[in-house]
Amino acid sequence: MAVPSSGEISLWGIAKEMETDDYNNSISISLYNYYYATPISLTNMSTGAGGFDAIETNNSSANRPNGTAPHAMSEFYSYNHDEPSAGGGRK
Repeated sequence: MAVPSSGEISLWGIAKEMETDDYNNSISISLYNYYYATPISLTNMSTGAGGFDAIETNNSSANRPNGTAPHAMSEFYSYNHDEPSAGGGRK
């Protein structure tokens, strides 16, 4: 499930979207810390650094962070880390 398109969003939710492809995943922070990139950093998520995957470019440019500072959580509105390609297949 992608990051919501409006309203309040959280850094924790964005991290879960980046790592589990589900903004609302119920994974505990301790389990997340065991398996995925830490520390959770907006800069690292926005740029694909620190163990985070690169931003999925199948999203329209309006629905993904631009990768340049200053970084903002609002750049992640509607971001879908497992967005299918234009050909329709999932990664």
